[in-house]
Amino acid sequence: MTARNNVSLGRETLRNAIGLLGPLDFDIVDSLEQPQTEVSDEEALDLAYANRPELRSIAAQERADAERIKAIEKDYLPKLTVNSNVTWSGARYPLQESWNFGGLVNLSVFNGGLTTAQVGEAKANLDNLRATEDALRQNVTLEVRQALLNLGQAAESIVVADKGLQQARENLSLAEGRYKTGVGNIIELTDAQVSLVTAEASRVQALVGYRTALATLHAQDLATFDEPEAPPAPRPPRRLRRAAIVAVAAVAGAAAYAFWLWPAGSTAPADYVTVAVDRGPIEQVVNATGTVNPVTTVQVGTYVSGPIQALDVTFNSRVTKGQRIAKIDPAPFAVKVREAEASLQNAQAKVGGDRADLKLKTLLLERNRALLARNLIAQNDVDTAETAYEQAKALLALDQAAVAQARGSLDEAQVNLRYTDILSPVDGVVVSVNVAVGQTVAASFQTPTLFLIAGDLTKMQVDTNVSESDVGRVRDGQPATFTVDAYPGQPFHGQVAQVRNAPITVQNVVTYDVVIAVENPGLELKPGMTANVSITAAKRDQALRIPVRALRFRPDRGGAGTPDARAKESAVYVLAPDGALRRVEVEAGIRDNQHVEVLKGDLHEGDPIVVGLGREGTDAAATPRLKGFHGLKRL
Repeated sequence: MTARNNVSLGRETLRNAIGLLGPLDFDIVDSLEQPQTEVSDEEALDLAYANRPELRSIAAQERADAERIKAIEKDYLPKLTVNSNVTWSGARYPLQESWNFGGLVNLSVFNGGLTTAQVGEAKANLDNLRATEDALRQNVTLEVRQALLNLGQAAESIVVADKGLQQARENLSLAEGRYKTGVGNIIELTDAQVSLVTAEASRVQALVGYRTALATLHAQDLATFDEPEAPPAPRPPRRLRRAAIVAVAAVAGAAAYAFWLWPAGSTAPADYVTVAVDRGPIEQVVNATGTVNPVTTVQVGTYVSGPIQALDVTFNSRVTKGQRIAKIDPAPFAVKVREAEASLQNAQAKVGGDRADLKLKTLLLERNRALLARNLIAQNDVDTAETAYEQAKALLALDQAAVAQARGSLDEAQVNLRYTDILSPVDGVVVSVNVAVGQTVAASFQTPTLFLIAGDLTKMQVDTNVSESDVGRVRDGQPATFTVDAYPGQPFHGQVAQVRNAPITVQNVVTYDVVIAVENPGLELKPGMTANVSITAAKRDQALRIPVRALRFRPDRGGAGTPDARAKESAVYVLAPDGALRRVEVEAGIRDNQHVEVLKGDLHEGDPIVVGLGREGTDAAATPRLKGFHGLKRL
């Protein structure tokens, strides 16, 4: 349907670009496999110039203006106009009779001024039409050449799609071989089949695009493009002989009997592929990806603002706790310290003066009280002395508070001065340096990160993202193995240290952070490396095991299980010496990609269990095909 819509759109585009009239109300039967057609620029442009309606309209207007100019130029000849008027008046008298005659003649010798203006206007209109025609021709040329360019690009896309399809077929053949030999798995085979479907779809899309572009500029079909194609002549029916019909009916009946009526428990005409029950190790793992990170990572910033005066460390420098790693220019903070010290001294001097004044006010108060007792002064003098004493006492307390405030300002200035020395908070290695000498850092609202210091790099951790379907099998203390791209083939070992409960949701996919602790004595692991992790959820050393394919085998379905067979995997089939199949109920335990543990069931080591049919391939079932996919149908 998409291909037909694209072809119809291409036909409409062609009709509008070339200027053909009439609806295109018939279908095109296109196999998408026709050979590519070469269309030249000259042919396409000639057809567009001849059929575009706007060009034909301008050409008609040009012809009309040329005829108008010819007609106007005839007015250059002189014109003679005669108007006559005869009047009569008179009176009859017996002795007298008179007659009066009059005439008017108009002669137009030349009307060249008006005619010249009309001719000039007509020629100007003609020149304007020709300029418009040139502009339209340029636009048509651009459209046609763009369509030709699209046609070339579509042809190149077909070549690219063919190469991709060939590569996908080779990958599918390789995946089928790997699956049959037991090296590959069903996931690899399914990915190869999906890639083949995608490559075939891309090739069909490229063919549709090419046919759409070709329908726009198919010069050979323009002459009869609007005429419906004649339907193909009907093929004469073939007559089958009666004997052939009888033979086909007999074969169909035999096949139906073999498919529906053959006993399920009896021996099939084909051989079975069997595998013996054995004992061996089974390891159930949870696969995930993660990132290698230090156990402790500290972001070192600055509390004060100013230009960087010195840098004492660089990348990969080892530092100890309390070591200076950078210094901010301390000059403005030293000035603040000296200013705070001066303010403190000033406040302390005021306190000294207040104490002397309070001492004086105390002596005056005591003297006045003694004089009042001897009735030498009035009570008012004593009251005045008491008031002055209380004021001096309050002023002393106020200045003492000012001293404490000045001492706090001094302490703050000294702290800010010490903050100009940026110290390492931990023992570790400098991983990142985000500042340079002379750069000004500002710590107004948020502390800027200047250094990134990792703790002990001999102890690392891997933060893995485990899907919610697998996190239930992960426990603390489980062993884990991972690899990094920097050391292909070299496994690193660790164990699960923590399963964090905080979910991580990305595009509706929920994962959980599982922390794996790992020793790094040789410092091979670097922060930020991508790790491919395998966590051992369960392991059996000498388990009674059978192939996973045995649980999916169904003799009544040609050896293949249903899509939901895993939910109903509870039985296997043992091949008896007489060729009959014996159904055995089993209870499955842990499993890996190849084997599954048998916990319960009448199975013993060495029993032959069926995993497939011999007619589907040796030692392997037929290559499974995705349900609902039967290949691409040609349009």
